[in-house]
Order: sequence, then C-alpha cells, then structure tokens
Amino acid sequence: MRWFVFAGFVFVMLAMQQGFASLLEIGGVRPNLLLIVAAYIALAAPPATARWAAMVLGLLVDLTDPYFVVAGASHAGVVLIGPAALGFLAGAVVVVELRGLMFRDSPVSLPVIVFIKGIFVSLVIVALLSLRCLVWGQGDALGTFSAADELVYRFWQLLYTAAVAFPLGLVLISLD
Repeated sequence: MRWFVFAGFVFVMLAMQQGFASLLEIGGVRPNLLLIVAAYIALAAPPATARWAAMVLGLLVDLTDPYFVVAGASHAGVVLIGPAALGFLAGAVVVVELRGLMFRDSPVSLPVIVFIKGIFVSLVIVALLSLRCLVWGQGDALGTFSAADELVYRFWQLLYTAAVAFPLGLVLISLD
C-alpha cells in the first residue's frame, strides 16, 4: 500500500465526513466514512499494514469525533485519545482473520465487513469509556455517560454506515 495515496484518500473522506455532516445526518445519526475506509483496507492490505492503517484512522476519529471531547470545567477542550484507535485496531484484527471467507471483489462484502468491524469497534469504545467512568466515578466529566444510550446510537450509526458502504464499495471496487 502506498501511504501517500492512503493519506490523500483519508483526507478526502475525512473532509467529506466533516463537511457534509449536516447533509448526511438522519435522525441525529451520521455515517462514519473512516470506518468504511478502514474496512476496505483491512480487506485488501497485508495484516501489518491493515493494523497500522486502522490505528491511524482510529486516531483521526478520536481527534475529530465530538463524542470524545471532554467538556468539564477542569478539562475544557481535552480530547480523549485511544478508545477509537484501540477499537479500530480490534476491528482490523477481526477483519484480517475473517477476510479469507469473503469475496473481495463483491460489492456486498464491504457492507458486511463494515458491519462486523463496526460491532467490534463500538464494543471496544463503549467498554473503554465505561471503564473510564467506573474508575473516576461520577465526578468525571463523562459522569452523564450511559453505555446503553451509546450502544443504541452506535447501532444506528453502524446500520447507516453499512448502507453507505454499498455504493461507496462499488466505487472502490471499480477503482481497484
């Protein structure tokens, strides 16, 4: 994989995700385009490259997703780095193990892989945020965090992302 091409493609997808957020939003849910990129790379790249790309993409999600911005009085403007990066890494490991069962050139395989990867990403993120709230208790800036509400939101986001992955997968397969 050429990292320069990866950086350019990720820049375009991140710009689309951030720039078209209000246009793509349905019922308060937006698709995660970087999850689609991570799933596509995990399907196609060597295992080590897939893991490193997943960590980079997860770090970008950590830095840009408003869910991870701590808004406490003593933590104003602090961004949590790690939950999405570790979640994307866990998802990449699962996809690398499962990709032998999938047809890489099928337009249906990308949405399926996005959904499977997204389950692991969401579970790791919610588990890490829940653990953080348990350790620091209710005095933490995330004291109003609800794991159940977060899982429901992430499930709808995952369905929407998988639906968006189908047409995007057709484009990615034709470019390959």
